[in-house]
Amino acid sequence: MPLHSLDDQGRLESVSDAWLILMGYRREDVIGRPLINFMTERSARQMLDQDWPVLLGTGECLNATAWSQGAVSSSMYWLPLAWRRPSKAHSSLVGW
Repeated sequence: MPLHSLDDQGRLESVSDAWLILMGYRREDVIGRPLINFMTERSARQMLDQDWPVLLGTGECLNATAWSQGAVSSSMYWLPLAWRRPSKAHSSLVGW
């Protein structure tokens, strides 16, 4: 399953092997980069304007609109995204 975790600035902290295979990147090329770097401009804008504030305010965003994400091969993928903060003590946000 393609999984990722983000810091509170929206930068990738970790990604699963399945995420890397789907997206066509190497781990060292994505860690520390903003997740929106891997989205279309429209999807990134929706995340920043709508979903990110909900996530930070409530600790979860489970019904986000499907995002189109471009892989290195220029393939486009429509992926429904959801995020959750495991607990208030955790700073990471887990996405799937």
